[in-house]
Amino acid sequence: MICQARTFADSFIWGFLIVFFVPTTLIVASWKAVPGDVFFPVKIGVEKTALFIISPSSLASGSLQIRYTERRLSEAQTLMAIRQSVTGLTYFEKQMEETTQAIFRTTDPKIRGQLAKEYVQSLTTMSVALAKDKNQLAARINTQTNTQTNTQTNTQRTTGTNT
Repeated sequence: MICQARTFADSFIWGFLIVFFVPTTLIVASWKAVPGDVFFPVKIGVEKTALFIISPSSLASGSLQIRYTERRLSEAQTLMAIRQSVTGLTYFEKQMEETTQAIFRTTDPKIRGQLAKEYVQSLTTMSVALAKDKNQLAARINTQTNTQTNTQTNTQRTTGTNT
């Protein structure tokens, strides 16, 4: 009898660990994932699950959508800075549309107004960040262009050729 209870307890503990450990590990592993990473689809799945769980609350769901929009911008900025990739902008644009739709689907006018105000403030902040990124990118491109032009000019002077 004690042996059966112990076997049941061991099975229950292992089952509990597998059921909760694997998803927790995937969530932690995907937390900093960006588009193109192996765990990025897991991250999106976790976000969709969170939205489903809190979907009865328009305010919580809308606020979470706004946070996801901010997260997609951060991911896009990371990809542009580290990998010189604009892949993240597609996900950012899609998330902006999902957030806008979520706000418009809100039936309570007071909550819709509150979410719209929060979203406009967030978009304003994101717009400033994007303008800063644009200026930094333009400066980097100008520096690279000037360096290439100077190198070509110096090469032409050295070789005595004109192109």
